[in-house]
Amino acid sequence: MLHSVREAAVTQTAIPETLPGAPPLRDASWDEIRELFMLTPNAIHLNTGTIGAMPYEVLDTMDQVTRAWTGGLMDVYPPGMYTGHRERIARSFGVDQDEMVITHNATEGVARVINGLDLHEGDEVVTTTHECYSVLSNFNLVRNRHGITVKALTLPSGYDVRAEEIVDLFERAIGPRTKVLAFAGVTLFTGTLLPIRALCELAHRHGLITVIDGALLPGMLDCDMRALGADFISCSGSKFQCGPLGTGLLYVRNKVVPSTTRCRCPRCGRSSPPGTRCTAALRRAATPRSRATTSATTCRAPAARASPAAPAWPRRARSSTRSAAGGSSGGPWSLPTTAAG
Repeated sequence: MLHSVREAAVTQTAIPETLPGAPPLRDASWDEIRELFMLTPNAIHLNTGTIGAMPYEVLDTMDQVTRAWTGGLMDVYPPGMYTGHRERIARSFGVDQDEMVITHNATEGVARVINGLDLHEGDEVVTTTHECYSVLSNFNLVRNRHGITVKALTLPSGYDVRAEEIVDLFERAIGPRTKVLAFAGVTLFTGTLLPIRALCELAHRHGLITVIDGALLPGMLDCDMRALGADFISCSGSKFQCGPLGTGLLYVRNKVVPSTTRCRCPRCGRSSPPGTRCTAALRRAATPRSRATTSATTCRAPAARASPAAPAWPRRARSSTRSAAGGSSGGPWSLPTTAAG
């Protein structure tokens, strides 16, 4: 169940009028909708938060692609950037093709981000006790390796929780060594939709990077990721998106577009001119640039200097080859002793 902590940038997904070969969904009975999915007649699936049911159309497409690939093994190494697919996906989430990465799942995406942040001993991450194990294990791995502090907040729960309560809890936890705010768009254990935009605005005011576990967002909610103002959002394609296992998305913000958000560039800290793109925030191994849909220019700010008008941001150019396996003392999933709330 989704609680009522909502905001304008995230709205309920509109149901499409039709699917190919299917009756109009707005007028269809639940029995007709059920026939779109490969579920046994006596199955009642209530665990889409873990794995969604795939429609026959998705299974047929997977079969066709697998057979076509198997029959054309001479082309086993085609160009692999999938720019056309990424452009279409990115457009549906309100961002550009060069900000969208196709991954295997939300866990892979969030692991790449967390282990790629240039955090050092004494730096602090503020997160919550409601996070998925894949988020906490990676942050605790970085804690065990590099001596950072992971401060986990216990969020309030219930149907009457207000967005202001959650934002205030995060704000009180931010200290002089805080570098990152990390939270789930929709929490794993209570299904609470957090005030994503308000938390991102809080992070901007303090010069912090935002890392969002968005595994439960696609398909459940209609998201304009740029309007949300986040730096990183990792999503699953096999939950409410009803795609196959092994599919995921990772949004990596690399632009400043003040017409939709006043977010500063994660690399140089600048918030102007409109449409400025800072490619320094991306890894060197990121996908090639393509023509953006916004008016964008490359940011040429010195790599080691932030804008004087903005707090310094942690650098992100560190190698992405760190393992996402468990850490040492305390175990990869253990919560830190600095938990607040």
